[in-house]
Amino acid sequence: MSDEGFDDDMDNEEGGKAPFDIKVLLLYGAWRSKHWIALCTLVGMIAGLVAAASMPNVYRSRGMMDYRPGTNEAQTLAVAAGVDGMNSSSHIPGMSDELMILDDLEIYIGVARELGPAYILGKPDPTEGDDSSNMVIRLWHGFQKTMIDMTHKGFMEGDEVSEKAIYAAAESLKARTILYVPHNTPTSIITVYHDGYSKERAQETNQVILRALKAFHTSKYGGADFRETVRENLEVLNSKIKAVDDQQQTHTKGCGYRDMEGQRSAYLDQIGADKLTVSGLKVLIKGLESRLQQTDLELEDVDPMVDAFIPPVMEISPEYKEQQQFLFTLKRRLAEKRASRGIDKNVIKGLEDSVMENQNLLASMERLEEVEPGRMEPKPNTFHSELIKRRSEIRSDLVGAASSLQELNKHVHDNNEHINRMGECRQLHQQLAAELTTLQDERVGVSKQLQASENHQALVEQGYSALQLLSDATRPRRKTGPNRVKPLGMAILAGLMLGLFLAVLRQLTDPTVRYRETVEKDLETNVLVVVPEARALRRIKPGHVKVG
Repeated sequence: MSDEGFDDDMDNEEGGKAPFDIKVLLLYGAWRSKHWIALCTLVGMIAGLVAAASMPNVYRSRGMMDYRPGTNEAQTLAVAAGVDGMNSSSHIPGMSDELMILDDLEIYIGVARELGPAYILGKPDPTEGDDSSNMVIRLWHGFQKTMIDMTHKGFMEGDEVSEKAIYAAAESLKARTILYVPHNTPTSIITVYHDGYSKERAQETNQVILRALKAFHTSKYGGADFRETVRENLEVLNSKIKAVDDQQQTHTKGCGYRDMEGQRSAYLDQIGADKLTVSGLKVLIKGLESRLQQTDLELEDVDPMVDAFIPPVMEISPEYKEQQQFLFTLKRRLAEKRASRGIDKNVIKGLEDSVMENQNLLASMERLEEVEPGRMEPKPNTFHSELIKRRSEIRSDLVGAASSLQELNKHVHDNNEHINRMGECRQLHQQLAAELTTLQDERVGVSKQLQASENHQALVEQGYSALQLLSDATRPRRKTGPNRVKPLGMAILAGLMLGLFLAVLRQLTDPTVRYRETVEKDLETNVLVVVPEARALRRIKPGHVKVG
């Protein structure tokens, strides 16, 4: 079977069946291209090994800090009561605020300025802490160092220190530092983890970060920034107190305490009258809708155009006009003859007979003849026009009634709102008074806080938060990373998927019929015998076969 005949048969089949099924496409395709799949997997494994081997060792240092929140830390009654919007079973009051404060990049910028970008961004040394004399390990570390020199952009001593380098070092520090608080466990301990490329650097850098965290906390609760925050809170409280006081006075004036019953009775009477009007409008709307429906039914039975008879156009015929002119001429000649003397009476008698004869002839002739025949022409039906006009009027009345109904319903709703507001008026007034008292108490506490903000220890004694160093940064005993299995596995999987993709693509682009399943599916018949290909025939070159 030729490839062209096979393609024609496939094109002529109903339904457009695919030349491959899943078994042929995946299983046979994978077996056919097994060498390509193995090669791609091998290349992926080599790339994964190179990537995993080039990853530097990571060491993690740990330090702990003790956070003691104060009852006045957030300047709100909610925090004073132990509620800050977090789950109290997993965090102590104020812990979420403290972690948010310690997430500031400014902390790590200060550490970067203290240690220097060259110390933080320097290239990692694979041989750090390695005392092994094994030749394989030394060769591996040499390969690691080569790869790090090629891929890692460090910052060397003597390079010009710029703000860009400082920020890059700060970002690197923040990315390698974790502030951890266990979940679902009420605790005041904040564990600080820092990852470094050597044991000594991890410990030293983490110790500087611990001191920076404590100093930053102290600056927020005992320095100029804290005092400025307290002043802003005091201004906010004063604004809230003024707003609540104005709202209370406005509410007192507009609530209607003096004639509550009279106003309520007037609103109820108006609501009753409006409801009666609403009922009448609903009846009117139903009637208008019924009339509109009836009009629409009548319009369906009435044609918009009717046939009208146009009478024919009649004019005086040319023969009649000619005979009439001739008779007029005879009469004029007769009159002239009669007026002249000496004319023979026989001539006059002949003219008179001629006039009489032509008069009779004229009387017997048809005076009018039809110029245009009569016809039937369509014209607008006046009754249909009247129905259209009536429907427009009904719709206009319906729109007006619906608008009036909507307006009355809104009026009733507004009056009901007035009545409800009257019932809630005293309760709202009491709520505003309680809120005003609460804000005034908070203002007293913030004012005391502003007076004590000059001394952080005084703030701690008065119930404000403190962050103390609980344990110094530890020196890692062993490496904690990297996870080299992950890039290796991902690379092998990527190579395997690439090989499978190439195998499937090869099957899709090959038009040759190779498999029993393909023949049975395309020809819709069963294959009884499959003759295997002889391997010896592959070694026979064209033209070398002897016949006879």
